[in-house]
Amino acid sequence: MSENFFPNRKRLLLLGFLCLLALVFFLLQTVAYFGFVPLKEAVLRAGALREVSALPATGSLAPDYVSKKGKPTTSVPPVLIPNFKFSLLGENPVQEPPVPQDRIRRQTPPMESEISGVKRSFPCSTKKVALTFDDGPFLDLTPSYLKVLQEQGIHATFFLIGRHVQRTPGMVGLIVQQGHEIGNHAFSHGDLTQISLDTAKQELLMTAELLEQEAKGKINFFRPPGGKLNPALVEMVKDMGLQTVLWSIDPKDWQSKKTSNQLVNHILARVQPGSIVLLHEGKPHTLAALPLLIKELKQRGWQLVTLSELCKENEASQLPEQPDQSSEPFSVPYPLLEPSEQPAQPSESSPLQQSVPRSSNKEGSLAA
Repeated sequence: MSENFFPNRKRLLLLGFLCLLALVFFLLQTVAYFGFVPLKEAVLRAGALREVSALPATGSLAPDYVSKKGKPTTSVPPVLIPNFKFSLLGENPVQEPPVPQDRIRRQTPPMESEISGVKRSFPCSTKKVALTFDDGPFLDLTPSYLKVLQEQGIHATFFLIGRHVQRTPGMVGLIVQQGHEIGNHAFSHGDLTQISLDTAKQELLMTAELLEQEAKGKINFFRPPGGKLNPALVEMVKDMGLQTVLWSIDPKDWQSKKTSNQLVNHILARVQPGSIVLLHEGKPHTLAALPLLIKELKQRGWQLVTLSELCKENEASQLPEQPDQSSEPFSVPYPLLEPSEQPAQPSESSPLQQSVPRSSNKEGSLAA
């Protein structure tokens, strides 16, 4: 029995050592991913939350001792519990000043005035507007987008992702063949401000090579994924011969809960001469809203053009830049109705003229 004990003991020790190594490796990987300080704060806050959960309500008197029957003793003076709130990882305590809304909005890039060389719009003296589509191409939906644009007889600008271009050979050529313009939207659609400039440049160069190879022409415009940029990135893009372009109207069509009428309302309420509208490929509700959007814009006398044409109009007029209007409260004279609210027998006129009277128009009906 003693002869078998020591080998078994060695095996157990070896197994324990391996388990310890696995634990150390896991901890190192966790620290490398989250960082040491956030983990330390999370542990400390977890302990603080357990202590606070045992305290009475905020602002009440806290006894230093509680008897077994649950009644507080009066042997020591009570202490007033302060209004502390221990925040979770990544949040700010309530004692700190609130973060301005313009710093926490999703997909809200810095203003053009903050970073020189970035365009949100190309203001002009004529009623021209550019529709732009990000994140394509897609084999299943891009042809449907192109069909709608061809049927309506308009041209748009597509900002394409390099890796998507690799997966859809021939799609870039089809887009260009139909008279549309293409732009660079980086290769992997990651945050270019969180990587080195050399890596970001490689992202743009790889995408430009793919686009120019299929388009048989030079690419003029670049849009950063998510609208995230910084001065160094903009300067590098300029040195590559590209114009950084953002947008002046963002209906946030990436939100799946948005309806077609809400998207159309949002754009119609904010459009100005030279506006750049941000839309996305791969969104069925955006595709469904596209025919109605184009129809309503045309009925109001708007011409839908590419960014290059809008840029030429801007150079001729030299009008000032438009601000980001994505979140500003606007009203539209005749808001679209939801499908359930449409009249039983609509006339041949525009759906926007079948809506409620002008006096009942409210911002809430836009659902922007």
